[in-house]
Amino acid sequence: MKNKYQAKVIKAENNEITILLENGQTEVVDNFTAKVGDDVYAYYDKNQKIVFVEKYEAKAQDTKVYVTHSSEKEYDEGSFWGGFFLTFFFPVVGLIIALIIDKGETRRGAVSAIVTQVVAILILFLVVLFFGFIGF
Repeated sequence: MKNKYQAKVIKAENNEITILLENGQTEVVDNFTAKVGDDVYAYYDKNQKIVFVEKYEAKAQDTKVYVTHSSEKEYDEGSFWGGFFLTFFFPVVGLIIALIIDKGETRRGAVSAIVTQVVAILILFLVVLFFGFIGF
């Protein structure tokens, strides 16, 4: 027979507390000081009377949770490559669409496409300028 129950303090007045046990029952305990919301263990004797109560710190259960995608918003963040290719081939339209749909990954892909285009145009300009000076 089990004699130790987890419980939560649901009422506290002076030195008397009311606890809600894990089995759904409520009990009143005298001469114990606690705040509403505290977690306690209640120990019973063989006559099913509470003989001892102690506070404990509730700890998070040891579960293995793997976060693969984190977001402040609770919906899809979009597609990086979708935003990239759309903006790379249709710069103005793609950037406007990425900004309007307000999805972080799509926006990041669109900005990366704009940066890629600027760098490619700059390199192309320097190559043409360089070969123009040497006479090719």
